[in-house]
Amino acid sequence: MLATMVVLQLEMFILMAAGFVCSRLGIITPAGEKSLSSDLIMLVLPANILHGFINAGTPDAAFLENCILAFVLSFAIQLAAIEGSKLFFRHMPKEHSRVASYGMIVSNSSFVGLPVAEAIYSNIGVTYTSVFQIPIRFTMWSAGLALFCDVDRKETIRKVLTHPCIIACFIGVLYMLFPVPLPAPVTASIDSLSKCTTPLSMLAIGSILSGAAVDEVFTKDTAWFCALRLVIFPLLVWLVLMPWVSDATVRGVAVLMSAMPAGSTTAILPEQYGQDGRYGQGSSLHRPCSRLSRFRSSRHCCDVPHPSRSSCALDRVRRQWMLSLSG
Repeated sequence: MLATMVVLQLEMFILMAAGFVCSRLGIITPAGEKSLSSDLIMLVLPANILHGFINAGTPDAAFLENCILAFVLSFAIQLAAIEGSKLFFRHMPKEHSRVASYGMIVSNSSFVGLPVAEAIYSNIGVTYTSVFQIPIRFTMWSAGLALFCDVDRKETIRKVLTHPCIIACFIGVLYMLFPVPLPAPVTASIDSLSKCTTPLSMLAIGSILSGAAVDEVFTKDTAWFCALRLVIFPLLVWLVLMPWVSDATVRGVAVLMSAMPAGSTTAILPEQYGQDGRYGQGSSLHRPCSRLSRFRSSRHCCDVPHPSRSSCALDRVRRQWMLSLSG
């Protein structure tokens, strides 16, 4: 297991480095980043989820119980993240604490989580991770978005139910409950797309990191956030689940998803709500948003008007939290 993890870490690092270099050299352009993101969200990640369900085998009572358990654990962990963020980040300025709280609530369970879960736990890991993502998506568009603006309940439900990864999860569940033979070209195509998950995800993350101002990334606040998000929080989850969850794979997926870095939208939403009066102190208007804000298409982020210019304070916060995207 240790050797597998070392190889996986090195593979992901090399792929991220390739994305970083390609972006710096202009091989991956801002438009290319947007296309890469759309391809991942709309096609590759859903294919990876379907591949996991198709190859998970015939579902039995234990498997269905584990899927339900994964959903319940995810829901409980999300509640803990929401309440815990109110405590752990209260010492920060408001513009920092809101970004940090969002990063705790919304993990990068897709771009990073799915490839890692597949590498460690194979297809069954992808299946449990896909179920685990459902509460994460719900809290992303509810409690997470509420940190920056008022949330419409109907819109929240619509965003969750229409997310490509959630749709793929529902289709996968239906396939497992009512299996039908699929043509060989269809399964081969899904398998091929699924294999693109790790390289494309890491290239995308490396491309994002190329826009980071490294000299502004390393602060006390980001160090505390990274320690909490990547070490302390998953350790607490592991300690709580060890006596109660007997299935090692479900427990491992829960701990693994708790240790994922912050979601990519952690660096985007502060800019989208840069004119929000709750940030106070009336900061002066600054330059337009950097390349990072163009990484995600509006289909995956919030369908809200983007302010023409971001504030100085929020622009600094966004740059400081970029590092947390890669873990």
